[in-house]
Amino acid sequence: MVSQDQSEIANAASVPAGTEAVILCGGLGTRLGTLAKDVPKSMLEIGGRPFLTYLLDRLADSGITEVTLAVSHLRHIIIDYFGSQYRGVNIYYSVETQPLGTGGAIRQAVSQILERDGAKNILILNGDTWAGVDFVELVAGTRKTSAGFGMSVMWLGDTGRYGRVQLDGDEHRVLAFQEKQASSPGYINAGVYCLDRSFVRHWPDSEKFSFEVDVLQRNIEDWKPHAQKLNGQFIDIGLAEDLRNFRENYASIMRV
Repeated sequence: MVSQDQSEIANAASVPAGTEAVILCGGLGTRLGTLAKDVPKSMLEIGGRPFLTYLLDRLADSGITEVTLAVSHLRHIIIDYFGSQYRGVNIYYSVETQPLGTGGAIRQAVSQILERDGAKNILILNGDTWAGVDFVELVAGTRKTSAGFGMSVMWLGDTGRYGRVQLDGDEHRVLAFQEKQASSPGYINAGVYCLDRSFVRHWPDSEKFSFEVDVLQRNIEDWKPHAQKLNGQFIDIGLAEDLRNFRENYASIMRV
C-alpha cells in the first residue's frame, strides 16, 4: 500500500488528469545536410537510441499517457518504430500530407485530440529540441492565466540566433517579443507551450500558418502568458554543432 506521503509525492510529480502532448516531428532537417538525409531529425540517434525516445521518456515520467506525433517527412520511420504505444503511453499520429507550417500542424493535431477525447491541457513540444521543462509546473502556471496559454523561456548569454522575449518585473509573464540582436543576453522562447482546450478560438482562418508569427506575435501583448523559466541547456539538434554537443554530453545535459 502507498502511504499518504508517498501518494502526495507521486501526485506532485504528475501533470493533472486530462493533460496530453503533441510533438512536432515533421521538419525536413535541411540544416543538417546528409546527417538527416534518410531519417527524420527526431529519430537521429543519441546514445544509441532515437532522440524522440528521450522526449517521450520525460513526458511519461510526468504522468502523460496520451501523445500525438505530428509527422510528415519520412514519417514511416517514426510510425514503424513506435507503433501505437511506448512505455505505457498511447501514441497517435497527425499526418501532414502537405506543408501546413508550425501553426497548421499544431492545429491539426490539437483538433484530432479534441475530437478523440476530453483533453483539458495540451503540451506542445518540438521534436528536435531538448529543454529541461518541468511539465507539471508549466501546466499549473498556464491554468492561472486568462488566455489559457503558457510557454517556456530560457536565459542565454547570446540570443542573436533566436531573438528575445520581454518578461514582466516579476518574470512570471511574457510581455512581448523582441527582434534578434547580435551578442545580446536575455530570455528566449524555448518552444515548449501549454494551451487549454479553449485555445482553439485563437486559430486564424488560413490553413497554413506559423504558430510563432501568426499566433504568438500577434497576441502576446494581450495574452501576457505564463513564463516558465528553464534550467540546464537548450539544445536544437537541427544544428550540426548542437547535435554533436548533445551526442557527446547527453548524459550530463539531461541530468539537469
